[in-house]
Amino acid sequence: MYEIIIWGYLPAVLGLIFLLISLFVTFRQPDIINIIFTAFIATFVIIAEFLLLETFNYNAYPTYVPHILIGVGMVLIIGQIYYRLKIFK
Repeated sequence: MYEIIIWGYLPAVLGLIFLLISLFVTFRQPDIINIIFTAFIATFVIIAEFLLLETFNYNAYPTYVPHILIGVGMVLIIGQIYYRLKIFK
């Protein structure tokens, strides 16, 4: 029971939160760099959500790829926020 929460729901929710943060930053300052960041983050999150859904719906062997993609998305979010703060200084 706890396995599905830790390995399924938590990464899915974190991925969606990262996507919403990226969209918020892009709407606040719509330049080409933020749009590129958002496109990469959206791609990584969509692939990760698809893999999580496939893994837990079909009881497939779990893989770390969705978690790695969400981790890369988190690094990109930090880079996007740092870029935004650097522009405003």
